[in-house]
Amino acid sequence: FLNIPDNILASADLGSCSTAVGWVSPSASDNCGPPPLVSADHLSGAQFPVGTTEVTFSAQDLSGNMATTSFLITITDDEDPTISDMPSSFTITNDADVCGGTATWLEPNSADNCAVDSLEVDVPNGSLFSMGDTLVTYTSTDSSGRSTTASFTVTVLDDQNPEFLTAPADLVLNSDLGS
Repeated sequence: FLNIPDNILASADLGSCSTAVGWVSPSASDNCGPPPLVSADHLSGAQFPVGTTEVTFSAQDLSGNMATTSFLITITDDEDPTISDMPSSFTITNDADVCGGTATWLEPNSADNCAVDSLEVDVPNGSLFSMGDTLVTYTSTDSSGRSTTASFTVTVLDDQNPEFLTAPADLVLNSDLGS
């Protein structure tokens, strides 16, 4: 084989999980007769998915002798996943007789040019939050291991008046007149 392509490294197209890759096909020579016909198992200019694909060339001469060679095409996913519909920061008041409040929200969504492997949150929806501010962070990870995060804050305020647990006993006081 002559002019075998070098291994190719390329990034997937923006918003896609593949890209088109082209190359110049190699040629072959033979000791007897005309140059053999070269064929490939993938076409130059075709779309290749994220990952590694081996492209194999075959050459067969007039006597039926065959030779093969190959090169690798590696497509990388260089695009982070996205998180959408993220809740805005919000404030709640404490649950009755509890020093904290239960917060719920609409869950955000995640998308990726290839595939989302996970969308995880560090404080689950419906949790009891302590008084004050708590940062809630979502992390989306795609099938290539790329990740992105987005956060909002839940603030819990105490709006419950204090209560006396035991009231003092009634006192009767006498006063001396003129003293």
